[in-house]
Amino acid sequence: MSFPRRQLTQRFTALVSHYLVEPCFARVGEGHDKGGVEGRGNGVRLQHLTPIPRGGSLRELSKQLLDQLDEEATRKVNAAAISGKRAGNKRPNWHRIGTGRFS
Repeated sequence: MSFPRRQLTQRFTALVSHYLVEPCFARVGEGHDKGGVEGRGNGVRLQHLTPIPRGGSLRELSKQLLDQLDEEATRKVNAAAISGKRAGNKRPNWHRIGTGRFS
């Protein structure tokens, strides 16, 4: 099944052009297109909330969870830095994103 090309409004086209992004749309009637978002939520639940964390207070539990998420983010940033070094020779080909606000 194929879908006809969407007609973008002039305003949306300007927004896409300003931020140098590719427009991407969910397919009508295809509920699994949003699965990435739900999958990420399930991933956080399974990684950090299973087994059920225990603590003396809600504040303590929140701190534990935030510390785990910060540790994971740091690990991903370090991995991205390594990838960035590998991609450094491609940097001259990257597009510059506009610095002004889109109005």
